[in-house]
Amino acid sequence: MFHLAMGRFLTIFCAYAPTLTLYESSKYTFYQLLHSNLQSVSRNDKLLVMGDFNGRVAKHQVNSNVLRLLSTWEQYDLFITMIQPKQLLQD
Repeated sequence: MFHLAMGRFLTIFCAYAPTLTLYESSKYTFYQLLHSNLQSVSRNDKLLVMGDFNGRVAKHQVNSNVLRLLSTWEQYDLFITMIQPKQLLQD
C-alpha cells in the first residue's frame, strides 16, 4: 500500500490465476481469495491488479477463465488496461 495525496492510498495486487486445465476447485479458490483481497480495499483508494489470468479468446468463443475475469472486473468496476494480443487472441 502506497500513500497518495489527500489521505488516499494505492494498493497493488499481483496475481496469477490457475491455468484452464487445473481443477475447477482450484480456480474457485483463487477467485474467492481474489475477491476477499479486492473487498479489503477502500472504494476511496486506488487499486491496481496485475498478473496473468490465463484467459484465452478464440473466434466466437471464450474460455471459462475469461468469463471469471470479466465477471470479477465488472463486480469491482475495474478495467483491463494492457493485454498481449498474441497470447489473448487465437484463431
